[in-house]
Amino acid sequence: MPIFISELTIFAPISNWERCGFEVVDGVLELSNANVLFIDSKLEDSRITRSRVVERVSAVQVASTVRLDHLMVHTPRGYVSTGPLLELGSDVRIESSESDVEEPSIWGVAFWVSDVSMFTEILDESKLGKAKPADQSNQMVSTFRSGAQLGIPCALMSPALA
Repeated sequence: MPIFISELTIFAPISNWERCGFEVVDGVLELSNANVLFIDSKLEDSRITRSRVVERVSAVQVASTVRLDHLMVHTPRGYVSTGPLLELGSDVRIESSESDVEEPSIWGVAFWVSDVSMFTEILDESKLGKAKPADQSNQMVSTFRSGAQLGIPCALMSPALA
């Protein structure tokens, strides 16, 4: 049976996420394929601490149109993916980069939305950068800026719309 990520825990100021359009209810952001659990904290204490995986036949589908697209992970130089951190199942991609760390650590997250431009029209450029073509073909990306004060690097991805 495939393994899917079920939740990701983020220490960050919840109110800043809500001001950027994320609907966090009782410390939980429900996505179509996972939950993000928030521990309200000061901006300087922000971090992604852990993920939890479950075995199931397919990805969970809830009403949310936002899903966890990929995690950005620092891995030790020469690291071979054998641990559970990098084996999250087919519904979440991993973008890893070698770094001077002792063990893999999640340092950023990207969410998939139906249209990035909907967010860039609502949020000013101090919070969210303009949508631009992503490295992946036929996709757009927009990254949250430090003015959003989310505490961790975050991006929004969507299909490139004609």
